[in-house]
Amino acid sequence: MKVTISFRNIQHTQVLDQKIKEKSEKLSKFIDGKTFMKWACNFEDGHYYAEVSIIGPKFEYHAHGGTENLYKTLD
Repeated sequence: MKVTISFRNIQHTQVLDQKIKEKSEKLSKFIDGKTFMKWACNFEDGHYYAEVSIIGPKFEYHAHGGTENLYKTLD
């Protein structure tokens, strides 16, 4: 599984990378085959937003969320 992470208006830290990689590993348990996972995190209007797109050979999933805390958003 290939994972990419992008940040906008948020400082990139190793702690955030680790949290996203942990979430990606949990999701990968339910998905077989060659997949691509793209994470996008941003801060806008006082809220943190996170989106994840999971693309595989026969499927495509997308999820997004937003709260006042980025770690809570990722959960």
